[in-house]
Amino acid sequence: MNKKESLLKFIFGFVIFAGLFPLTFTFSQNNVVLLQETPFRFIIWVVLMTSLLLLLFIKVNLSKKQLIGLAIIYICVPFTFTFSSSGISFLILDKYPSTIITWMVASVLLSKLFLKIKNSEINNY
Repeated sequence: MNKKESLLKFIFGFVIFAGLFPLTFTFSQNNVVLLQETPFRFIIWVVLMTSLLLLLFIKVNLSKKQLIGLAIIYICVPFTFTFSSSGISFLILDKYPSTIITWMVASVLLSKLFLKIKNSEINNY
């Protein structure tokens, strides 16, 4: 395994980790609390911004299937919800910064996918 391939695998794994990171939780005395509802929510923002910067500034040659899968993760995670005594709470309604960053990453992934599709069509002609 060469250095470029291991970097690609690391970035792919980190982007998956960052996409699912808003769903992390901690245990409190009474119940389970999402990390976004604690004072440590900035950690989620830092991890998401790191994945955004990695995708923007490092040339990552992901396959079409990988890009589609990652985009689905980043698009669907803000629609997750939790149950509490006050009812259902959606991440998209309460956690605006992480939702915005998540969808920024999803838009970068989709743009890379569309550019890959367009380049493959150009090369076929």
